[in-house]
Amino acid sequence: MVQSSWPLRLYIASVMILGVAAFVLVFGFSPVEIAIKRIVLAAGFAVIIGLANAYPIQISEKVQTNVSSAALFAAILILQPVMAVIAAIVGSVASEVFRRRPCQQVLFNAAVVSVYVGVASITYSILVPSSTLAFNTVPSALGPVVVALLIYTINRVLVAGVAGIQLGKNPISLWRQAWKEDLIQEVTLFASGLLVALAVNQVPWSILLLVIPAAIVYRSFARITELNLKVKAQMEELSSAQGQLVETAKMAAIGTLSAGIAHQINNPIFAIRGRAEQLLATAETHLKSAKAKENLDTIYRMADRVSKVIKSLLTSSRPSEDGRKCAAINEILDNVRTLLKSKAKESRIRVLCDYRKQLPLVCGEGTEIQELFMNLTLNSCDSMPTGGELRLRARAKDSFVCAEISDTGEGIHPDNLSKIFDPFFTTKEVGKGVGLGLFVVREIARRHGGNVSVQSELGKGSTFTVSLPIAAGVESRQRAMAMASDNGSPLPLRSR
Repeated sequence: MVQSSWPLRLYIASVMILGVAAFVLVFGFSPVEIAIKRIVLAAGFAVIIGLANAYPIQISEKVQTNVSSAALFAAILILQPVMAVIAAIVGSVASEVFRRRPCQQVLFNAAVVSVYVGVASITYSILVPSSTLAFNTVPSALGPVVVALLIYTINRVLVAGVAGIQLGKNPISLWRQAWKEDLIQEVTLFASGLLVALAVNQVPWSILLLVIPAAIVYRSFARITELNLKVKAQMEELSSAQGQLVETAKMAAIGTLSAGIAHQINNPIFAIRGRAEQLLATAETHLKSAKAKENLDTIYRMADRVSKVIKSLLTSSRPSEDGRKCAAINEILDNVRTLLKSKAKESRIRVLCDYRKQLPLVCGEGTEIQELFMNLTLNSCDSMPTGGELRLRARAKDSFVCAEISDTGEGIHPDNLSKIFDPFFTTKEVGKGVGLGLFVVREIARRHGGNVSVQSELGKGSTFTVSLPIAAGVESRQRAMAMASDNGSPLPLRSR
């Protein structure tokens, strides 16, 4: 029981006073009569009530049900009021202590049991003075019904009061939320308790037979729970498989779209590259200044880059066939930093580099890996429209080279973190992005046997981590030896 306010404490104290008053009232109404049979039956019911409270039946992964109502009802029907209350309190307290409940909760539950069992016992004794269960008169026939209603009503009112105060809601509205299932369960338990009372009233030792159906019911519910968990696991697997099918369909659509786009772009790009190459070959004749030659050289390199990007898109949905090739991450990051120089200056972005002079080579095509990092860095720059800080960091870890692209930008909304790698997903304005950049990043990383992950916080920035497997060839081992000879020290943090 959680204390959160004075009203709650006052309510709990009031219920405890009612519990003591109910016990005193029952004791005065019906003094204890010493009889071996009554004591044994009371002890038996106390044990059953305690076990029912301590080991509730697991209906589902989140729902448990307590079947102690059946034993309490049976005890009220065949025991004297005092003995019924004592058995109920002893069983309840024993189970609460066994489950290591707080002392306040133990006392509160004992008081609640004392109130509704005491009131129900006195009521039944008035309606049915005889200790024998017989339904030959109207009071004796209605007695169990009245008692069941009292148990249910008083228990629900007292417990709902605590829940209402804690949650700040109307207890009646809380009960309405589950009244159908609640009533069905209680009616079933009261019916079971009546049958138990009839059996024990005729043959006292038949109380031992309760162990058999209790064990069967418990095992049945345990089996149902086990099956529910298996069904849940299978549903999760089915959902995962469905997600993979959707992803495959997306990739197929990207492949078809990329092929169409590439066909339309490749022809003009081929012409641009060819003419630029011809002019560069005869620069002394056709170009009058070094600046013109520099500009033409830039045109050629950018056209070549576009051509390779198109090739990357065309192969984004199938494994790479160039597994023997290797690439140097530090050199690629240097190239990316150079290409970003003008954009970073215009956007007032400070680029910080933190990677070793020598890193192990990774498997794959350098052009594609550079495209991966270009897409990530451009996204980071776009997230810092008013300027900021971009950090390029790389380290060798186990059998991977891990590179981090961190920014101090706007960050990514938590709802979008699971979608940013989907094709055509973008939060940019129309005309400023088509949502393929991060999709291509992930596909390049996967094609090279690596992966990409992201951590982001709104208003503070994002960090993309790319892990690529280290190449196992001779050249890679030479790189690793060179890295070891570098005393294991990284380059100083530098601004570019």
